[in-house]
Amino acid sequence: MAHSFRILMICTGNICRSPMAEGLLRRMLAESGRTDYAVSSAGTHALHGQPAEAPAVSVMASRGIDIRAHRARRLNKGMLKAADLVLVMEEMHLRFVRRLLLFGHRHAYRLGRFDPDGVVNDIPDPIGGDEQAYVASAAMIAACLTEVVGQIETYR
Repeated sequence: MAHSFRILMICTGNICRSPMAEGLLRRMLAESGRTDYAVSSAGTHALHGQPAEAPAVSVMASRGIDIRAHRARRLNKGMLKAADLVLVMEEMHLRFVRRLLLFGHRHAYRLGRFDPDGVVNDIPDPIGGDEQAYVASAAMIAACLTEVVGQIETYR
């Protein structure tokens, strides 16, 4: 049997955006009947083992997604090499991926590239902001991920 298609979500600390994106994408893929996908996340500067920020947990809970068990992981070459698709929150994360892998990753993109309105570039980091900043970030992530799910077969 072929391996699951592996998708890696990347942000800075792996405690806000990428865990929210991981939870959202898992839900969207499951709801679309896709079971052969594995979704994970990591951070370029994560403190390994740190839990997701409380507002991120709260915002995901309001969407029926439980990320309480999430623990931050620091991005490494092995994670990138194992991933079939890499989605990052900001241009600086894409540069980090390119530095880790000399020639970059064949399928590494800013998540904002998938914005259905074509206006999002980087997904703003809500860290330190109020809950509304997390709500806004989650909404942007969800809109972009809807497009990702619609196009995902093109990256297989």
